Amino acid sequence: MADRVGIVAAAQTKYEAAKPWHHLSDLVLEVTDKVIAETGVSLVDDVESVVSNSQDHWDGRTISSIFIPDVTSFHLKDESKVAGDGAYAILYGAMHILSGDHRLVLVVSHCKESHTDGKMIENWSTDHIFHRMLGLDYTIGGAMQARRYMDKYAITREHCAKVVVKNKGNAKNNPFAQEWAKLTIDDVLKAEMLADPITALDAKPISDGACAILLATEELAKKLTRFPVWIKGVGNCYDAHFPGDRELADCDALIAASNAALEEEVDAYEAIMNGLAAGMEKVGQLYNEQEYFVPELLVCADALYAGLDILKPHVKGSDQHIKLKVVIGTVEGDIHDIGKNLVKVMFDAAGWTVYDLGKDVKLERFAEEQQRTNADIVAISTLLTTSMLAIPKVIEMVKRKNPNIAVIVGGAPLTRDIARSYGADGYAPNAGVAVQEAIDIINRREKNQKS
Repeated sequence: MADRVGIVAAAQTKYEAAKPWHHLSDLVLEVTDKVIAETGVSLVDDVESVVSNSQDHWDGRTISSIFIPDVTSFHLKDESKVAGDGAYAILYGAMHILSGDHRLVLVVSHCKESHTDGKMIENWSTDHIFHRMLGLDYTIGGAMQARRYMDKYAITREHCAKVVVKNKGNAKNNPFAQEWAKLTIDDVLKAEMLADPITALDAKPISDGACAILLATEELAKKLTRFPVWIKGVGNCYDAHFPGDRELADCDALIAASNAALEEEVDAYEAIMNGLAAGMEKVGQLYNEQEYFVPELLVCADALYAGLDILKPHVKGSDQHIKLKVVIGTVEGDIHDIGKNLVKVMFDAAGWTVYDLGKDVKLERFAEEQQRTNADIVAISTLLTTSMLAIPKVIEMVKRKNPNIAVIVGGAPLTRDIARSYGADGYAPNAGVAVQEAIDIINRREKNQKS
């Protein structure tokens, strides 16, 4: 059995609304030639298996892979066709290698949506007894889910429009992208409404194109390219077939993954730190880079807490710090709380009692809450250089009322030297070390008191 699967080459055509002068085989030939040329392998002699990805309905005929045997050279080879999502085709190709049967697999995907009536094809994917006559298609289905998310998380159309503006703008940097546009939020809101709240600018365009990747065993991948992309894991799941049986806004997949981790005897604390928290830290990074906006942020946060509810009771040794308490908040003038929320998750996972003051917290509230709760640690967060100037004042207020209280700080503009100059007892450069920093401070103090 192969150790790892590596992606050694990838290619795409330019995606366009219609390619009337290109046959499907032309599109597949274009991307196949590119990945073969990039790696220098022989399509006939070295590629041992071909996985094609297409859909008969979109291509307008049965056996939609019938057009590509010559251009992919899968005659008399192990050939498979995946009539579903393209990601599943990659998974299937990886399985060919992990089984030990093949060393080099070509995965190609092609489609010409311009061939047919997309709404009709999408409607045919629904249940033929109950739903097809309702006229459902993917746009309507997406609109139903979008509305459900908006209702659950209090997301506005303006929030969603920001995502469209960002994506359409980013498309300018992709030479294969079909459409790019410099839009405003108002442009999106005023666009033609297809299915509330989905406008013509929210919806995907009709596209013709193809793509291909070459998958290889670890040994071969290292020979074919200096920088293989390793497939670290694969998995898939399916929701209920009937739309009415689906909960469109809940985090069932992450709940299932958390339960699966426990069943596989994965350490609950490791699952929280390396799974939930690490994922949310990436979300925070993407939010700060304006790749994610409020809609993605709220959904991810909800998923995180759904998983945390399952994993937290199984954290080993959580009783060790069960008596410890922390007051946490983002300082006045700063409305950013992603980093603070991540630190809160870490303290939660370690069994601490957490008193979360939220964001844009009045300076005196930290001292007042510490007095009310008799917390062991006060944790102060900031992301802005303007608001960080208030931190010395907060520390002074807290220590004036309780000179023995420990204060830790964290946030993008801070360093350990700055934290020390502000009078803080500790500094956490990221959420992953915040709890240990707090425990170390308490342990040092207890040691000093005994000596």
